Amino acid sequence: AADEGGARKKARRGGASAAAAALDQRPTLVVLYPQPGPGGNPLTAYKYPSLSAARKRAQGLVENVQFTIRVPPEGGDGVVFPPEGEDALRYLAEAIGQKALPPQPDVAMPPHVVTWDIDAPAAKRRPWAANVAAFSTEQRAAAMMRHLYLTAGPRLKYAWWGRFDPGSAAQTATPQCRLTGLGQFEPTFPVTSLAVLEDLQKGPPAAAA
Repeated sequence: AADEGGARKKARRGGASAAAAALDQRPTLVVLYPQPGPGGNPLTAYKYPSLSAARKRAQGLVENVQFTIRVPPEGGDGVVFPPEGEDALRYLAEAIGQKALPPQPDVAMPPHVVTWDIDAPAAKRRPWAANVAAFSTEQRAAAMMRHLYLTAGPRLKYAWWGRFDPGSAAQTATPQCRLTGLGQFEPTFPVTSLAVLEDLQKGPPAAAA
C-alpha cells in the first residue's frame, strides 16, 4: 500500500510538473516604458514564447516603472493582465495536476498591442495599471487609439500602438502609431494623422456588388 501511495504521489507530481510547464508556455508581452533624459529607452514591446523568457528579459528592471509583463487575454480583445504570482502559479499547477481544475486553454496573444499613459494624479493607486490592451485587428487597435485621444484629451501623455507578425517566435513589435493628447503624432510611424486612424477604424471598404 505504501508503494502504491508513493506511485500515486509521483504521478501527481508529474501531472503538476506538466501543468506548470504548460502554464509557462504562454506567449507573453514585455512592455518597456519610455524613460526620460538623455539615453532614455524609447517605448518598446516584445513578445516571448514563454513567461519565463519574458521575465528573463525584464530581469534587473523596476516593475511598473521601467517595464510591465502581460499574458494573453482569455476573453478575446481588450485589456491584458499581469501573470499570476509565483505562489498562485504553483497552486494552480498542483490543482490541474490533481485534476481538481481543467487545464488552462491555449490562448494566443493578439497581434496588435496598444499601451498608454494618462495623467491622473487623483486616481486610486493599484498594484498594476490597466494600461496595455491587445487586439486582433488593426481596425480595433485604431479605434482604441482614437478612443484614448477623445476621452483623455490633453491628459493623455501618450498612446502607442505596435504590431507583431504572425508566429510564436520572440519578436519586437513594429510601431504603428504614437499619439499625444495634443494631437501630435510620431512622423516616422506608418499612422501619422487622426484621419488615418479614423479610416482604419472604419475597416476596409465593402466589396462592390
